[in-house]
Amino acid sequence: MTSNLAPLKPKQKRRLYEPIILYKALAEITLEEGALRQAEVPDNPVTEEEEYHLFLHSIAGVCDRKKRGATVTSVMILDGEDKFTYVFGCNQVFDKDLHDTKEFLTSLLKRLSGFHLLSKAELTSVRNEIFEMILAFNSPRIKSYLDTLRKNIAQCLLYCEQHAAQLDTEVGKGLENLSIAIEQTTFSDMSDTQYFASFTSVLRALKAFLTSQTTKYIETIAITGRTRDGKSFECWSELRHAISRLRSYYKTVQCLIDSEEAWPELFQEFVVVSIKSTKPDPNPLGKKSETSHGIIGRMCSDQASIERYRGLARSLEWINLEDRIEAQCTRSSFKPFVHSEVLVLEWAIARPNITFFRDWKYIGSSKGACQLCRYYFDAVGQHNDIKTRSSHGNLYVNWRFPDLREPEISFDKTRRQTIFNSMMARIREDAFRILVDKSSRGKSS
Repeated sequence: MTSNLAPLKPKQKRRLYEPIILYKALAEITLEEGALRQAEVPDNPVTEEEEYHLFLHSIAGVCDRKKRGATVTSVMILDGEDKFTYVFGCNQVFDKDLHDTKEFLTSLLKRLSGFHLLSKAELTSVRNEIFEMILAFNSPRIKSYLDTLRKNIAQCLLYCEQHAAQLDTEVGKGLENLSIAIEQTTFSDMSDTQYFASFTSVLRALKAFLTSQTTKYIETIAITGRTRDGKSFECWSELRHAISRLRSYYKTVQCLIDSEEAWPELFQEFVVVSIKSTKPDPNPLGKKSETSHGIIGRMCSDQASIERYRGLARSLEWINLEDRIEAQCTRSSFKPFVHSEVLVLEWAIARPNITFFRDWKYIGSSKGACQLCRYYFDAVGQHNDIKTRSSHGNLYVNWRFPDLREPEISFDKTRRQTIFNSMMARIREDAFRILVDKSSRGKSS
């Protein structure tokens, strides 16, 4: 008998999404004011448990084969009596694509099995096979990085051409050589072996380009050189990011190999279980939600606070706050879904007798948790101490609570309401904090 799903009620959805929309509109102003893509902080695990976390992130990362968030993946490993169970879920991956991801992960783990026992003569060829598998599955993402690289090389060259210093000229020549080296690189209609050969040539070109002098030059301008002569040069931070992501695949392969040596049992007797992604909800808001005046009135319980925050919102008319709120509310892509970390977490919560590997209650993910996932996991005492990857701080409006099943709903409903209340407090607090910050900056500018 199929159980009926119990989503949040419409009134609860409005209470949740209105402050999220205000928060998002204010946060986007911050991005436009000059926040560049930050350099990635390398993982430096100290303890064995932290190394295990990195392994889970790597497993999830190689399953996240496309940009833009649909394939973001989360994974945990459970310890059964006779085998281990890898449980994974994705943001928005369905049917054949989900099956293909499961097959890829199963094949990858099998190929890694016993790697530490190989002879020296076998190591290189098997490592290359593992690399080839990952590159082939991730070809859509790699193609996106190459496209980003090509696009931003052109913009960075323009920057170098506008400046006559010797270092500008030398870096410009390096960019030209890199552009030529990757110009014909493609990942269309290739065998796994061809993927490897093509990608290896890209890595060689990047290594030749990234002298210590060039690396320092890119780092400096990526941080401080946003604008020169009235032109925006975000291209340097985007170039740095694309290069970093392309080079990360080699490190990922090494992480997986090291993990097989550390915990060989995880690669021997195991099964892989996939969790179905949720269908996106329709837009949960309507015309009533399209002004800061109305949203703030429903966010506060006392009149003094309402008047204060409404006044602050009016002071932001010069940056079109109302237009930003309306745009967020009416965006055609506003279709919330359950994020992968929460999918995997709720799968675990529904099975209270499961045992995590080494009792490390952790869900790895291909990306840092978004702000709303962070709020969800931070609800005290609701998740059996299960943790996930730290947050990158970005807030996405396309996020929703998981549905409940009707037959056994009483305890779950209480738990969901507790999490809901905890999240609402955090969202309101942060939204009002940003509102105060933005209005005070406006007065001083």
